[in-house]
Amino acid sequence: MSLIRGDKLSLAFGPQIILNNAQFAIEEKQKICLVGRNGTGKSTLLKLIIGDISADDGHLIRSTTHKIGFLPQALPEKSDMSVKDFVESGLSQVKQWVDDYQQLITEDINSPKLHELEEKINAHDGWSIPTKVTQTLSRLGLDGEVTMNQLSGGWRRRAALAKALVQEPDLLILDEPTNHLDLTSIEWLEEQLNLFKGALLFVSHDRQFVNKVANTIMELDRGILRFYPGDYLQYTQLKEQQLKDEDKVNSEFDKKLAAEEVWIRQGIKARRTRNEGRVRALKKMREERAARINQIGHSKIQATVSTSGSKIVAKMEALQVGFDKALNLPFSGIIQKGDKLGILGNNGSGKTTFIRTLLGKIPVFAGQLTVSDSLEVAYFDQLREAIDLKKTVADNIADGREFVVVDGKERHVISYMQEFNFSADNVRAPASSLSGGEINRLLLAKLFTRPANLFVLDEPTNDLDVETLEILEQMLVEIEATVIIISHDRLFLDNCCTSLLVFDDQLISADDKAKNLHQIIDIVGGYQDWRHYFELTQSKSNKASDKVKEVAKPKKTATKLSYKEQRALDELPQKLENLESQIAEIEQQMSQPDFYQQRDQADKIIQQFEQLQQQLTKDYELWDALEAKKENLESN
Repeated sequence: MSLIRGDKLSLAFGPQIILNNAQFAIEEKQKICLVGRNGTGKSTLLKLIIGDISADDGHLIRSTTHKIGFLPQALPEKSDMSVKDFVESGLSQVKQWVDDYQQLITEDINSPKLHELEEKINAHDGWSIPTKVTQTLSRLGLDGEVTMNQLSGGWRRRAALAKALVQEPDLLILDEPTNHLDLTSIEWLEEQLNLFKGALLFVSHDRQFVNKVANTIMELDRGILRFYPGDYLQYTQLKEQQLKDEDKVNSEFDKKLAAEEVWIRQGIKARRTRNEGRVRALKKMREERAARINQIGHSKIQATVSTSGSKIVAKMEALQVGFDKALNLPFSGIIQKGDKLGILGNNGSGKTTFIRTLLGKIPVFAGQLTVSDSLEVAYFDQLREAIDLKKTVADNIADGREFVVVDGKERHVISYMQEFNFSADNVRAPASSLSGGEINRLLLAKLFTRPANLFVLDEPTNDLDVETLEILEQMLVEIEATVIIISHDRLFLDNCCTSLLVFDDQLISADDKAKNLHQIIDIVGGYQDWRHYFELTQSKSNKASDKVKEVAKPKKTATKLSYKEQRALDELPQKLENLESQIAEIEQQMSQPDFYQQRDQADKIIQQFEQLQQQLTKDYELWDALEAKKENLESN
């Protein structure tokens, strides 16, 4: 049954078309991610669906028996309101009915309004509001007695989710839910949304998050809505094939497209080739980084630390950062010229303090820090106040000139801004007309016009559309400068970084953890390399702990997989190939224009598709587990 259905919807703000005769339906238990370039109107579409605005034309049909919950992009404000009261405010209408009923029953027990109120309260389970709130707070790990102004951004986001969930919606709508969350909170949110039994509609540019949560992609592109079954990876594959098919049929029409549209389409088609080139370049850089790590400690590095043009950006010896107390255990390491260094850790772990110490903004707490005296720093976080909304995009970049200097070469401002997905009209428009994501793209464009040999980017991916993310990833891999990135975007770290500094509090002693200290771990590679290191280290730690606890006769340790496990591992490649072939055949069926005309048959095929996807995921997880187990057994 459809929870919401849009029929021939049209909506525009001046010359900007948000929806052009668009049609869509959201079904029960669907998990839909809404994607599209910045400025296409994704947040506006969400507002239309929840009823904050109306369409210019067409019909939006909402089920009268289903409830909608909404998690806005903006964080809830800090206030003296308790978390319990804030969460309960999600049921304010129902609570008002209960209060009115209780007051009326003492004033006029024969009032006909009592029956009307009682029906409303029963329909919304209003008598159990305190129980609902308590259960929701417990499930999300929230303390109802603390006030909202005592919570960090991540915990206020968690409170906002609790406010939405306490309504027990049949459809939960979320606008950029991972913004302001650290990695632990993002993984927690993924788990909560996968447990949620209702339908989801959310906007997110975190590709890993989308792959974990969504089973359908809804794309908003130039006023048209299109649906793609599966996660984000499957969407890119289907989109690529769709564009190839369009090219064959519409080759003459393609020639007549405006330059901007040709560029956009080529950007999408080239995505896979661009990614492959970036992966090769990144792999080579990681190998070089690993080789350089093996050289750390030679005396010639110390001799070049403070010279102009030094290959050493920073050298740390037993470094600790903090203000009134240390935030990390002593850390020694070197950041070298050309490193693409990611910094990963939960909120409050000391990442920003570390960066500010590195840049000389705050003093070293303990240990030694030697920084090259030839650094020219461009700091993304410091540019957030540098955009004048009254000026045009071009003037914000070029200060009234037609050209900017990038990497020592003059570039026309329009040509340069096209690399950040700005059209010529966008470049001439005032900055006040830009969306939040477009503002972030403008900030990045401005950042890279600054002469620098060290670029520091603090959460650069917030609000960026996926195309811009991929362009930024490629730029960061290719740029001949040192880059430091603070981010919780796992795929972004995988695609950009030669190494990570991970601020971890899980692989340390209980005493250090009680002191809120973090261990800084230097990892060659990206997020997946960190996960592999973490799981391997944790596994060895658990084994060591088990050996200490074991007092019985030692058991013979297996050195290889069991016969059953090895047989399963041998059979998995063919099984995975068969599943992927079946999924590809169904995807081809589902991409046909008339697929949804026979609804019953379509539902059966979609159900089969989802079952095959689930089996494929399980088999890949089994393969990873068996490969990891085999590797651990052989290494031990």
